[in-house]
Amino acid sequence: MKLEKKIETTGFSTILYVHAKKKQDLSFYDDHFKSYLIANTRKYWIAKTSMWLKIFSVPEFVKNAKLALEKEHERANMCFPWNS
Repeated sequence: MKLEKKIETTGFSTILYVHAKKKQDLSFYDDHFKSYLIANTRKYWIAKTSMWLKIFSVPEFVKNAKLALEKEHERANMCFPWNS
């Protein structure tokens, strides 16, 4: 099984798993996981940044936010090297 990146005309990318000659999309992921992942990620970052706003100055907040984005980008590149 290999991972491919498919660019759609809408500008968004989808991940397809390709096994032999049979292609399968990630509709199960989209239907059953994606919305929960996004909702829980949103809750996590709202809580995290609310805490940061209470304890950090604005420059410290920006520094921490930038570092968090850089770390997330690194993690994404480890999973999906084409995601740069």
